[in-house]
Amino acid sequence: MVEEALHEAYAALKEVGINFVSGLPDGWQRNLHELIEGDNDIQYVPVCNEGVGFSVCAGAWLGGRKTALIMENSGLRVAAEYIARISMQSGVPVLMLLSYRGDL
Repeated sequence: MVEEALHEAYAALKEVGINFVSGLPDGWQRNLHELIEGDNDIQYVPVCNEGVGFSVCAGAWLGGRKTALIMENSGLRVAAEYIARISMQSGVPVLMLLSYRGDL
């Protein structure tokens, strides 16, 4: 991740009060995951797939946390069923940061 973008993303999360982050580390955003994991004000939970990450964030939000999920854009497909069932039906908000890997 470009150094400037790394610090802007991290600062924005802090500015809006995100205190719980889950994600599946990937090559492009690895530095952001590491920066967040080292922050004592943010609880970081790494997961094995993006659907689980979304579910963990939704549960944390129900417990009063401000959450964000960080993943690569292909993870959106993996998490789609979880998003539809949890967020769209129940209205649970989860901020998602996805790396942009291009298009057709």
